[in-house]
Amino acid sequence: MDSEECAEIREMEIESLEAIFNEDFYQNEDGIYYIRMLGDPYLDETENNVGILMEFTYPDGYPNTLPTFRLSSIKGVNSANISNLQNLMKEEGENCIGEQMIYMMTSIISDWLDNNNADADEVVHEKDDDVKDEFMDDGIPVTVETFKEWWAGFVEEMKQTKVVKEVKRAKGGGPRLTGREVFMQMGEELTEIEEEIDDTEVDWEVFEAENVEDLDDLTLSSSEESN
Repeated sequence: MDSEECAEIREMEIESLEAIFNEDFYQNEDGIYYIRMLGDPYLDETENNVGILMEFTYPDGYPNTLPTFRLSSIKGVNSANISNLQNLMKEEGENCIGEQMIYMMTSIISDWLDNNNADADEVVHEKDDDVKDEFMDDGIPVTVETFKEWWAGFVEEMKQTKVVKEVKRAKGGGPRLTGREVFMQMGEELTEIEEEIDDTEVDWEVFEAENVEDLDDLTLSSSEESN
């Protein structure tokens, strides 16, 4: 693999990492990349019990050689766990030589954080209960504004859920997928679901004045109630 091909792979991987981690993936002025990971990415840092910051750089020969990386604790991770995770990530990277490997390495961190963030789940349930009680005590009337707000959140949740499912499927049984194949599959799946969402039509006439009476008893419920 020549230097031009290596540069192309790095560029593709950076674009994929930006799409997956959003603002939790960034680069400083010295060219060092950072990925911030929490036990539950949907909770604030204060509501999580564990978190890790990964920093890495690309050597000229990447992906024919491992990236230079190190981990540091954001919260709740001791030095022994950091060292163990770095060793596991190195082993994973060596299995992916010649392919994009950063995301496959971060999946080791994500799995560990998810398995060691148990107490934070209680916070989630408590918040869900608070939301449920609020809706029960004072339901939110369905209007164009409230529905659009709910719909935007619903669409984003569908996209994120699809990403998680595709990653788990790629990491599951069957032939081992390369880093590039994982990203390509996720990209194709996300494109499909975005097209499905774009094709979905909302009948806004139900919100017109003459139809409002039919919605008197209709309220938006929390995701827990809808499930």
